Parts: sequence; structure tokens; C-alpha cells
Amino acid sequence: MISKTRPFGANSYFLSNPRSFFFRFADTGFKNKWTGFWSAGTKFVEFFDFRIGGEFLGEQNCDSLYYDFLKAIHSHALAGGQRVNQKVWLPRQEPFMVVELLSKKEIEAVFELAVNIRSASENVHGREYVVKKGRRLAIESSAGKLLVSVLKGKYSFEETCQYKRHFPSGEEQSYFLPGSLSLSGKRIVIQLSAGKSFPLRKNELLHKYKRVSKTASRIVTDSQELNRALEFAVNAIELLRFRKSFVAGLPWFQQYWGRDLFWSIPAMTELGLFEECRNSFKLFAAASVNGQIPNYLFGAERSLDSIDATPLFLIALEHYVRHSGDTALARELSGTVLKCVEFLESRQDENDGFVCHDSSASETWMDSLNRHEKAVEVQALLISALRAFASLVSFIDAGRKLREKAVWAETEALRLSKTFENRFFCDGFFADRICDGNPDKTRRVNALVPLFLGVSEKSEVLGAFESDEFLSAKGVCSISRLDSRFSPDSYHEGRVWSLGNAWLSGAEFLAGKPELGWRFFNLLASDSREDALGCIGECWNPVTLKQTGCPNQLWGNAMLVRLFLEFALGLRVNALAKSISLKPVLGSHVSRVKLGLRLGSREGILLFDSKKQKAVFSLPGYRVEVL
Repeated sequence: MISKTRPFGANSYFLSNPRSFFFRFADTGFKNKWTGFWSAGTKFVEFFDFRIGGEFLGEQNCDSLYYDFLKAIHSHALAGGQRVNQKVWLPRQEPFMVVELLSKKEIEAVFELAVNIRSASENVHGREYVVKKGRRLAIESSAGKLLVSVLKGKYSFEETCQYKRHFPSGEEQSYFLPGSLSLSGKRIVIQLSAGKSFPLRKNELLHKYKRVSKTASRIVTDSQELNRALEFAVNAIELLRFRKSFVAGLPWFQQYWGRDLFWSIPAMTELGLFEECRNSFKLFAAASVNGQIPNYLFGAERSLDSIDATPLFLIALEHYVRHSGDTALARELSGTVLKCVEFLESRQDENDGFVCHDSSASETWMDSLNRHEKAVEVQALLISALRAFASLVSFIDAGRKLREKAVWAETEALRLSKTFENRFFCDGFFADRICDGNPDKTRRVNALVPLFLGVSEKSEVLGAFESDEFLSAKGVCSISRLDSRFSPDSYHEGRVWSLGNAWLSGAEFLAGKPELGWRFFNLLASDSREDALGCIGECWNPVTLKQTGCPNQLWGNAMLVRLFLEFALGLRVNALAKSISLKPVLGSHVSRVKLGLRLGSREGILLFDSKKQKAVFSLPGYRVEVL
């Protein structure tokens, strides 16, 4: 799927399954403290090397890479014209990885393994390791155990325990070398397992391909460039699926983050990943406290310092239930949903009804700043969440208390939407917040959220984002470049965010400007060809254009799916009413679309031809209209 030849030292890739992941650079390098093999927030492998005839299989002789999200094959050109391929992959479920050496003729190799069993929050540690030999090699410490098994090829092990330290990307790390594993054969297969031994099932990779390709092939258009971008996005989302939900990003956001997840869940809903969505809602609902949805969950850890996770939960849940027809989940979570609205109500200012936050902690997505007390995007989310709640209640046979609260929510959303622009819109732009009753006229990317959510139609705001005031070669900066606080490497006062680029693209589509919508869509998608291959990252420095955040970020990838389906195509599904509508603003970019839509327990094919402005759906009984 992605074939690269030199130079590719700046590129990296991920392999994953629901219980583990592997991170490495495309030239075989392990270049920072996050590269290696991980499971459940614990690192196990720092790096590994192969040596053949005194020559390492490394950056100096790796001349090509084939990567398709499920496996990576590094090709090495050795002295004397010998060529050896190094293949790595992870199975469907179990926390282990497989490393293979492939050659046309018999080879003798030495495998050197560096073990570093530590938590994600640790750096240098002084734990000692014990090596146990048997049918497989076990290396363990008080933090965990790594098992090494040679599944194919002849081997012998010489124990020479060494403790060492190094400084990948300038950060000191400790690791343990148990010894040398001598190997021989035309095909050598090594299994590295976290915690305990797991069997390697026959045709394991083939079964994994079948499952992933079904999701990736749900969207097909007559634009190969668009198909490739969407296929990459779907595969990158799959890399982030861990156990019950999707983590926010790899390698360092290994937690479930509420705001990241619920900005992204509509994309997973549209891709038919209903079980994963259902599990996500139940997971966060169970962890909520008095209606407040957690900021993140990681094992037993829970953080509640988010004001936006709760409205995003309601918005995403309404989208899921409407699309899937899963009213059983809506009924099951109705108590939590009611508490969520009551939580938001408890944060409303009694004078104007807008939500207050950041009194003691930074609660908005710009969590490096304290934005006391009424951020513009939070109020847009509040209005959207109240509307979503009223819609959710209409899907079920609700009790009196829910019905009464739904009437209040609908009325309150209407009232707030009428006063929103009066409070926040000034001098042709949206104030970033209301503080002590006065608008803070700082010009930030957050002004796009009311447009993205359809809370406002003040499209004149877009002019600033289309100009050099905000725009860089990587996209829209988080704060105006004319602001004295602008710093290109500042997390929230300078950097370009994938989320901000998505907001801008969506706002342009809604404003009826598809050329600009596609421009920023493609700018967002372009990162999949850089940095972590096939993945969209978190943020970038707008001056150096270097990625400065997480290489694979959930909302960056998920937003590509949403931008095409919800904004460019204008897809809206109501499985309960058996209706599908399209409001396309595709421009000249694409004219034919084929969608595999999952609606409840059934699946159908939607075909759309923009030249004829006609759509047909394969399942009988559904009303399809093009608006």
C-alpha cells in the first residue's frame, strides 16, 4: 500500500492490535523513547538488531520499505549482492509481535534484543532483570515479563547479561541485553510476547486483512486521490482501536480521551463500527461523575478536568442512535444522559445561560491555557448538545422527567442560539471568550467551531482564516499570527492543529465554498504522506512545518471521514425514520460515490451521481432524497 525508497529516515510507522502496538522508523531505526513494542501502557522492547556476517540490518543498508498498516517489510542490500527482508507484524488480538527474516538462500544471523520494561510515565529506572531459559526465553523484572520464542529456524542462545543506558532523541533511557540469539535458515520467525506465551494461529494475517479491508472499502468514489486519503484515514483509525474503545493517539496518548473520542465517534458510526461505538459510550457513561463525562480514562485512572467532553458525548450519542437505530442503548443510558444535561445546567451562568469553566483548572481543549470563564466553542457545543439531548429523548419512550427536561433543553437551545451572536460576535469575528462580562477579542481558531457545528452562519469570519493572518503551509494557526503572543512552537498559541484544519474545511463546505473545503481537506490529508506513514498527526510548527505533536491522532484521521460524508456529501441518516438525505457541495472534485451503509442490523449500498443529482439505496423501504 505504501512503498518507499530512500531517503525515508524521517518517516515512521505503527502496527497495532487491541492489546499492543509497535512503533519504528521506516529505515529500521528506533530513534526516540517511544519507539519499540508496547502493551497496556507498558513498554517491553527498546530496540532489536540483526547481524549477518558482521553487517547489521540497519539504516545504512535498508533501501526500501513496504507498509500496509498490518505489516512492514524492510528490504536490506548487503555486501556481495545478498538481499534480506525483515518483516514485522502483529496478530489480531494477542499482545505479541512477530519478526521474520526472509532470504533466498540460507543465512546465519545474530539477534540482539534490548529489553526495557517500564511504564509510559517512566524514564530511567534501576529494576533488575532475570533471564530464564527453556523452550522459550523469559526476561522478567518486577514490572513485567517478555517471552522470546523462535518459531522457525535453528537457534542457540548465549547469555551475557548487560545493563546499559542511551539517549534516543536526547532523553536518557535504560535497557537490558540478555545475550545473543544465533539463528540460521532461509526463513527465521521470532515471536516477542508481553506477559505470557500465545499460540500463533494459521493464516493470522489473512484474517486480519479481511476484517480491516471491509471497513476501509465502505467509501469508494471516482477520485483515486480521495479514495486513498479515506482508506489511509480508516486504517489509521484502526491502529488506534484498543480493547473497548479508541485511544487518542500513538505513541504517547495511550489513554481513552473523552473529547478526542467524541469528536471522532460520528466517523466510526458512519463506518459501521457500531459495537466499538456502543462500548465507548457505555465505558464513559459508567465512569461519569454526577453527569460529568471524564476527560480521560487509563486503567483505574480517571480525569474530570474537561468541560467539553460532556456536550460532545451527547452530540455523538445522538448521531450514533439516529444512524444506527440503537434505541436500546439510548434507553440504557437515559439516566446518564439526563445527568449530563443537569451537569451542564449546573455550570450555566444564571444571568445569560452560558457555561462557566476554568475557575480552578483548565477545562477546555486548549488545556495549556486558563480561559476563564465562557469560551466560544464551549457555548457552541452547549447549544448543539441541548439540541442533541432533545432529539435523543424523542427516539425513546421516555418518562415524564426526561420529557420535561427535553422540552426545557429545546427551548434553552433556541434562546441561547438567538443570544449567542449578540454576546460573542464583534468586529467581524467571534470573541474567544467572555470574561467578567466582557468579550476577549483574541482571535483564535476556536471561532470556527460555531460555523462547523452550524450554530452560526457568520461566514465572513472565514476571511481571516483564508488569509496570511492565520494560514500557513501546514494549515490554520491556533492564534492570529498578528497577535503579540503568537509563538510558532506554542501548543495553543501558535501551532497548527489537525482539529483546526478540520474545522476550517467543514466550515468552508457549509458556507457553500467547496473549492476551499477541498483545499483544507487535502491539506489535512497530506500529512498521511509524511511523518508516520498513512497517519494524520496532532499538530505542527507553522514556520518550520515540522510535526511537533503525536504522530497518529484519532481526531485528525476521523475528521477526514466526517468532512467527506457529513460536509462535502451532506449525508444525514435517520435509521428510525428510514430516511437518508444528501446535501452535496462536492464541486468538481468528485462526481460518483458508492457508500456501504450499515443501518441497524442491515447493510445496504448507496449510489450517488452528482451530475444527475440522483441517489439510490439498495435496501427497500428507505426514503432517499437529494436536497
